[in-house]
Amino acid sequence: MTTSLVPEQYGRGLDTEMIQHAIAELGPDIGELATCIREDHLQHTDFLDVFGFKERFRSWGAHLDLRTFDPSRFNATAKRLHQSGIRFIPYAELRSDKRREYRGRGIATVLKVRSLSVAKELGATKSGTGGGGTNSPMKRLNQKLGYEVGPEWVTLLGPR
Repeated sequence: MTTSLVPEQYGRGLDTEMIQHAIAELGPDIGELATCIREDHLQHTDFLDVFGFKERFRSWGAHLDLRTFDPSRFNATAKRLHQSGIRFIPYAELRSDKRREYRGRGIATVLKVRSLSVAKELGATKSGTGGGGTNSPMKRLNQKLGYEVGPEWVTLLGPR
C-alpha cells in the first residue's frame, strides 16, 4: 500500500489517519510496516513516533546529464592505474575475492567513467544511479563525476 501527502497537507492530521487506516486495512497479521520519507521532510514525521517507527535505512539517487559530462577530466586517474598494473577485465574473467585491497585507488572512478563514456558515445543523454546505507564513498564519487545527488530517502519501520 502506498500513500503520500503533498506538503500543503502537512500538520492537518491526515498523516496519522493514513497510518491508522493502513494498519486497519492490513490487519493484525502484518509482519512489518514501513514508510519512506525524504530526509528534507523528516521534520514532519513526529506523528510516526506515536506508532513506534524508528529509522532503519537510508538510500539516495543521483542523475547526470551526459551531454555535459567530460570523461577526459579523469584521464590522469586512468593513466595512473594503467601504470600501476591495474587491468580492466570483463566480470566473467574475475576470479579473485581479494577486492578490499583495491579500494580507494580510483578503480571505481575509471570504471564509471568508462561506462559513462560508452553510454555517451551511444547517444545516451542522462544517467541515473543510487545507493544506500553507509556507502558514502560511492556517493562522493558520483558527486565528483557530476551527478546531482538528491535528498536521501529514509526508511522507517514500525513495531509489529
